[in-house]
Amino acid sequence: MNRPWTRRAVAQEQGVALCDLHRAVSLRPAVERPNYFTGDGIHLSDAGGRLVGDLLAGCLERAWLLDRITGGGE
Repeated sequence: MNRPWTRRAVAQEQGVALCDLHRAVSLRPAVERPNYFTGDGIHLSDAGGRLVGDLLAGCLERAWLLDRITGGGE
């Protein structure tokens, strides 16, 4: 099953963070999206890698996980 509401429900039930990068990229303006992928439409371009990195860092920060990963909370 690949339904986002199922993933969200399971993450919430288990008390874990869900970083839905697919949804975050899908919500970007359609005109920007091709810039995030290489010519094959599958692999991330440099701009796509930066976007995903920023989105993931923001998700981890909101979930209070970034400090634990980087040791910033010690």
